[in-house]
Amino acid sequence: MALDILNNYAELLVKLTSDTYSNELQASAENLGESIDKGIKTYNKEYRKNRVPLESFGSVAAALVRGGGGIYIKRLQSKGLKEAVKNADPVVNEIITDVENLLVDYLDSPDGNSLIRFAEDDLKEIYKNTVVLYGGKLPFQTVSTVVTELEAVDDTIQLTEETLKAAKTYREAHAELSRNLQQKKSLKGVIEQVQVLADEVKAARKLKKKLDKK
Repeated sequence: MALDILNNYAELLVKLTSDTYSNELQASAENLGESIDKGIKTYNKEYRKNRVPLESFGSVAAALVRGGGGIYIKRLQSKGLKEAVKNADPVVNEIITDVENLLVDYLDSPDGNSLIRFAEDDLKEIYKNTVVLYGGKLPFQTVSTVVTELEAVDDTIQLTEETLKAAKTYREAHAELSRNLQQKKSLKGVIEQVQVLADEVKAARKLKKKLDKK
């Protein structure tokens, strides 16, 4: 859910920095804006029941560009981009923080009940008990299965750590984009940063798909 919101947001920013803004792109931007708002509404309901809800911003930012043309459309694009980033900044920080907290608990929970570490310890314990049961002479298939499972745990730990790094990179990239827009940099000057954000989300989504397979 969190990555879906960030992905739609990154795509909206890409639309708002397009060199050839058209009615078709405007419609696409508005659809993305609506998807962002729906995503935030669902996210609030499912993950922030007892906390201050995140504020929607997608539709408002996308609608700012409607009805322009020529040089005027560039001014509206710039205005829409600044509005989107300004309103999204606290939402992005909250979502990234939620993701980081979840991943940290998954890797190394403060109470020592880390899910992935528990799974690793459980596998090792099963292996030890099985060794005793078979008097140290384990069937090859049993050894192979345990090794495969332990490798999968190690891969999951590595992927989780990579996802944490990606979350940090995304936060830093968005903060830099926000600062540059506040300094009134041109639309052209922030296009590369917008693409960096979009690429970070794509990378995170790939990592999530790999994690889901583990």
